[in-house]
Amino acid sequence: MTTSTPSQSSPSYEAIKLGIGAHAKYYWVSRQVDGATPQPVQKMTYDELLLFVVKQQKLTGKVVTCYESGAFGFHLHRPVRNRFSLRFCNSRERLRRGAR
Repeated sequence: MTTSTPSQSSPSYEAIKLGIGAHAKYYWVSRQVDGATPQPVQKMTYDELLLFVVKQQKLTGKVVTCYESGAFGFHLHRPVRNRFSLRFCNSRERLRRGAR
């Protein structure tokens, strides 16, 4: 009888999407794996968020994050993008229909 263990290098999921609510003290994060229903929101600090993102990258080759920059500007976007090469979607103003 031969047993095989899954390869550590192969991603477990096609994509993980993170919706992030940035607040003064905490970040509220909801995760959606592939096309499933989004999971309950988790509250975490900035450092906990960075560790969480690292864990998500180990599970898939594609991590997409989305947050409204608002008063925080690109404080979260730049360090996470530089460290982890993630895709972000953020906007300081409402986009017009058909705008890119």
